[in-house]
Amino acid sequence: MAEITVTVEHIEGLHARPASLFVQEAQKYQSTIIVINEDRTANAK
Repeated sequence: MAEITVTVEHIEGLHARPASLFVQEAQKYQSTIIVINEDRTANAK
């Protein structure tokens, strides 16, 4: 299984509108996509 790590380096992080677009795109794939912020994790779908 392949694993890819992407880092969002914007000082304010991932806001509502871009996050919504990210989730819409993530739903097109059968993969597991997890968002991690420090010690918190969330399913991107």
